[in-house]
Amino acid sequence: MDNSLQESAGSFTFVGMKYKLKSAIASAALLVATLIPLSASASEVCVGADCTVTFEYTGAVQTWIVPNGASNVQFDVKGAQGAGGAGGGTVKGNLRNLPGTVSIYVGGAGSYGAYLAGGFNGGGSSGGNRGNEGSGGGASDIRLGTALGSRIAVAGGGGGPGGLTGAAGAPGGGLQALRGGSGQGAGGFGGGQSSGGSGGSSNGGSAASGGGFGAGGSGGSSWNAGGGGGGGGWYGGGGGGGDDDNCCADGGGGGGGSSFTDPTHVANPTHIVDGRAGNGTVTITYQLPLMLVSFSGVQIDSDSALYSLEMSSAISGLDSQDFELTSSGCVLNEINVNESLASIALTNCAEGSILLTLLANSVGSGATGPNTSTSFQVEFDGTGPDFVFDSEEILTSQDSLLISFTTSPDVLAVESEMFEIQGCEAAEILQNEVSLSGCVTGLHQLLLPANSLSDQWGNLGPQTEVSFSFEVDRDSPEALWSEVTIAGTGPFTYSATLTFSEEVDFNPQSVSINFDSDCTLVFEQQVQGWRFDAVCGYGEGNFELAADSLTDRVLSTGPSSAYRLGFDNRAPLVVAQPEPEPGIIAPPSAPAPVSELPPTASEPDVESTDPADSETVATPETTPSPVTPPAVPAKVIDQALKLVVGTTPKPIVISIDENESPLVVEMEPERVIEPAAPVVTNLEPRSEPVLAQPVRGAPLQAQAERAWFAPWIAALLAGFMVLIGLGFWRFSGR
Repeated sequence: MDNSLQESAGSFTFVGMKYKLKSAIASAALLVATLIPLSASASEVCVGADCTVTFEYTGAVQTWIVPNGASNVQFDVKGAQGAGGAGGGTVKGNLRNLPGTVSIYVGGAGSYGAYLAGGFNGGGSSGGNRGNEGSGGGASDIRLGTALGSRIAVAGGGGGPGGLTGAAGAPGGGLQALRGGSGQGAGGFGGGQSSGGSGGSSNGGSAASGGGFGAGGSGGSSWNAGGGGGGGGWYGGGGGGGDDDNCCADGGGGGGGSSFTDPTHVANPTHIVDGRAGNGTVTITYQLPLMLVSFSGVQIDSDSALYSLEMSSAISGLDSQDFELTSSGCVLNEINVNESLASIALTNCAEGSILLTLLANSVGSGATGPNTSTSFQVEFDGTGPDFVFDSEEILTSQDSLLISFTTSPDVLAVESEMFEIQGCEAAEILQNEVSLSGCVTGLHQLLLPANSLSDQWGNLGPQTEVSFSFEVDRDSPEALWSEVTIAGTGPFTYSATLTFSEEVDFNPQSVSINFDSDCTLVFEQQVQGWRFDAVCGYGEGNFELAADSLTDRVLSTGPSSAYRLGFDNRAPLVVAQPEPEPGIIAPPSAPAPVSELPPTASEPDVESTDPADSETVATPETTPSPVTPPAVPAKVIDQALKLVVGTTPKPIVISIDENESPLVVEMEPERVIEPAAPVVTNLEPRSEPVLAQPVRGAPLQAQAERAWFAPWIAALLAGFMVLIGLGFWRFSGR
């Protein structure tokens, strides 16, 4: 024989022997059906925490998985009736000390007919041969396993009736079940707590059998009428006796099966005889503990939080005493319950952690749940958003700029309307920057008022206003010359102060002196600006600041062109006259040219002892004449001077007497050159002194060209006056 294994179309075939897989599966399914309850065999209904599960007749064992934490488990077990109406017994009580799973057996009712098997779970069979004999009903029970000895609660079944016009069977139930009715055949005895009922005696024919542990006895048989079967129970009832005589009454009824409860697993039992028609039933009621389904909390605004609680069934008796609250200020404000849901509102919360605990066994009318305490923590945000300007100090020459900032990550929005700004035309938010445009020169401030921002919870911030200062400088630096002062009697000191419109970088070497002759220029930094002193003789000139020699903090330069301050201190014209002889006006002689030597830096200024420092005295040279010319009228001399000198300032003649000193011409008083622009004050002096440095001034060519011929005019005038005098002299005939 070839014992090789082959697979073909769902079958495994050994050569010479073939086993069908489908047959094996069907057999296995039949076996399982006798061990595992069908889902349709029991129905469970829970109302709140109260649940009821009912097991109906299936003809097979059923199971009940005891719910975790189930309490107050009660049972109501009813045995099946025997054929003909003898009802099954009832037993009630409380189950305790249960394992995780129990087995349920529901008894089946007895049937009419000769030699019929009794109902499921212990019913006794009927006798024969009349055909209207009845079998006993099966018991209903709860077991810790499947063995008869593991039964903890049993309700006995009813006995079956005797045949023909026989007696009725006894109802089941009770610790000692009842005896069946008797005809000519005797009724069977009911089962007890330690033995089954005895079978009834027969009137001819075969004898009935007694009941046993968990099973009823069989009815007796005869050609005329048989006895009824005994009811199943803790101990079954005995079968009824048969009747061999067609006279009078006939077969006896079967005895009832007894009920039972195990005191280890059943409390407060109640036994009822009779009462159940048809198949038996097993009903179990219990209460589920309030099991916690969910417990959580969230922050809902700047000072409130809301917790949510869901239990496995309807919530009752929930109040503030069932909670424990740990927080920095929250109070439990309100509890709302809706069936199995509850909400717990907290108010007056502050920054920090909130821990709310639901205490164990605090919910339900019997305070049955939850089994353990349960907590949930909420991190409460009670602080408003922060705001910080990130930019460093800004000094710019542009009219637009960006100022960056940082806020808390939960801030809702930053809008340009929240800011206060003056000196700029517009503000715009670009992500984490404020864009400003149209800014004018000046020191400005960008301000965010306190509590302008909000986070997702409604917290306001920042707590105080936040400001940022910046400076816009769009103007080029400017310089301002003060008035020129002239001091001394020659050489003279021409002084002027240079101030600035703003803080600048400045080199005093960028200032020069332009003059008719050489000058010495020195400078010194003052509290406000720089002072420049030029030591020169007579003449006119100017101080000159070079173009773009000033640089401000934004690197703008100025002035755009050279900035000059002019002054004029030209020498006065002096005419000296010789002493005339009596009656003759001596012709003037040409004065000797006077050359002015510029002082050196080492020579000190010579101060005059004369009270009038602004006057200069010139001593003319005189030459005696051997011939006294005729006197020329003074009027003629004045007219001649006007013709020759023109716009030359007229000297004031002090005296022309021959006994007095030579002619002295008054000089004009010291002149002050007013500046064209105002002087800027309040400038900070440089911290380090600047040593004065002499600078040689460049002579003005135009002034030099005007000054060289002045002495020659005077000489020509004197010669012209001599010729006029000689003419008058010759004309007069002398």
